[in-house]
Amino acid sequence: MTETFEYKLTDHPDLTLRLSQFAMENVSIEIYWLGRDAKIYYANNQACKKLGYSKEELLQLSLGDLDPNYPITLWPEHWEQLKRDKTQSFETLHKRKDGGFFPVEVVANYVSIDGHEFNVGFAKDISERKQAEAKLLESEFLWKYAIEGAGAGVWDWNIQQDTTNFSKRWREILGYSEHDLMPVGDDLKKSFHPDDQDYVMASMQSYLEGNSQNYSVECRMRCKDGSYKWVQGRGMVVNRSIDGHPLRMIGTTTDISDRKEAELAVQDSEEQLRLVLEGGDLGFWDWNIQTGKVKRNERWANMLGYTYAELEHTTQQWTDFIHPDDRKKAWDSIADVIEGRTVSHQIEYRMLHKDGSIRWILDQAKVMKRDADGKPTRMSGTHNDITDRKQIEEVIRESNLRFNKILDNLFSYVALLDLNGVIQEVNKAPIDRGGYRREEVVGQYFYDAPWWNYDDRVREQLIAAIDAAKQGESSRYDVVVKMGEDFVPLDFQISPVHDNFGQIIGLLPSAVDITERKRLEVELKRQAHLDYLTGLPNRRSFMDQAEIELSRTQRYDTTLSVLMLDIDHFKQINDTYGHQAGDLVLKALAMIFQEVLRSVDIIGRMGGGGICGNSA
Repeated sequence: MTETFEYKLTDHPDLTLRLSQFAMENVSIEIYWLGRDAKIYYANNQACKKLGYSKEELLQLSLGDLDPNYPITLWPEHWEQLKRDKTQSFETLHKRKDGGFFPVEVVANYVSIDGHEFNVGFAKDISERKQAEAKLLESEFLWKYAIEGAGAGVWDWNIQQDTTNFSKRWREILGYSEHDLMPVGDDLKKSFHPDDQDYVMASMQSYLEGNSQNYSVECRMRCKDGSYKWVQGRGMVVNRSIDGHPLRMIGTTTDISDRKEAELAVQDSEEQLRLVLEGGDLGFWDWNIQTGKVKRNERWANMLGYTYAELEHTTQQWTDFIHPDDRKKAWDSIADVIEGRTVSHQIEYRMLHKDGSIRWILDQAKVMKRDADGKPTRMSGTHNDITDRKQIEEVIRESNLRFNKILDNLFSYVALLDLNGVIQEVNKAPIDRGGYRREEVVGQYFYDAPWWNYDDRVREQLIAAIDAAKQGESSRYDVVVKMGEDFVPLDFQISPVHDNFGQIIGLLPSAVDITERKRLEVELKRQAHLDYLTGLPNRRSFMDQAEIELSRTQRYDTTLSVLMLDIDHFKQINDTYGHQAGDLVLKALAMIFQEVLRSVDIIGRMGGGGICGNSA
């Protein structure tokens, strides 16, 4: 009896629903349901854990309490935008009960269930990633001049002091030399074209206040000679105060004058065309019932993928564009109006797009003219494309899939297993990422799924974790799994699922892709030990190795040679031929030393033009 129950878990919709609810309640992602009034109507266990509130306390709060930096006055506007877009992704800060902040990555989804509207948000703590990104950005800024090799200028803005440093390339773009005084403060703001100043300042302010996800503008800037040049500016905050206020921002400026001139020429041409062809949002048709001729506007044609000219010369009739299954009901509705059974024609039906797709249309019409006997001679109507609305209605009707759709929007990989470790359900993320088909994994043992069975050690580790979960113990570890042709590092955990009586009724594995975190760790480790220009060990790395060699010398009473070289007149090289020439000198010397020294010798760049080495 038990074996049959476990293997046919999907035949028990109530139990499957409870498992889905448990998954949502205990997944390692914060989940919130917000109403139109911005109040919190639901929060899962992870949200309570991360914020330090009890569930009862959280349900007394609103978005303003969760994200105090959010301008709550913009909520109605953001709600409508989410309602239109259906899903949005952004980064922000969440405030704990103790007053502390932590960064999160949020995916917000608009959901309407039985007439109730919600903003379903999934929030992932990205503190580790943000810390790694900040360190990497700090390190990358040290070699900002490498960016200039790609033609971009670099700027570094101290927001508190309102001071800005500009790289050599940035100056060159606007015609300044390294010795020219640069505009600062209000003069810098005035260097933007008068027509662009408000736009640039508003974009910057919106980014700094957290209302936009990035800072990227295209504008005109005044050159030293008084002319204006089109540039693209991008930037990001790399340092914030404890309470989240931006302290430092770095960015790039790129000359886009040539591209912008071409774009403006195209825009002028498109604007002229738009003014000629612009019509209403509604498609319009006018039917001369006596002659059978139908006139349509440009919008009517565009709804179905045609141009106005194509519709003018087509031999197709109105019904030829209607889906075959809907033609009769459409004609019946028209006939009811013509024969006087109804006053107006109003019907929804499908029409065939030129590309073969289906568009849902709301068709509304009335008789506009009759002859002396009262018979209709002219009928006019409108077509409104309601495809998006119909798609939403279809989603709402599929209520039995709503929890699966929520799981499919999670960042993490989630599955539901029975007590034998057989996969009962899996969300979309790992299926798509691995390029597998759902039927290839559902109904299979989890440890035999293609993610795990490429390596016996990985598979055995998972089997041990499944056995522990059956005994009520959760496991969490980093593991590399096979996703298609790729090997992906995951932060993996598996926990038991309990029913209302505390009995274990299933297993819940979940995982988060940590590829980016691993990459950042490797990159930071590499940058911490190498000089960015020469590729030699930096001062810190050299001194660490030298300490080891010195200790070895003292221990075994051997000799040690140390040589420190300083390039004579190095400043004169930079002053005469430029810093790029100086960099080439350093690189060339580094290559020579690496070629002639033994593998046991140690060499490093101490800074400036100094290179040091030692040999046992």
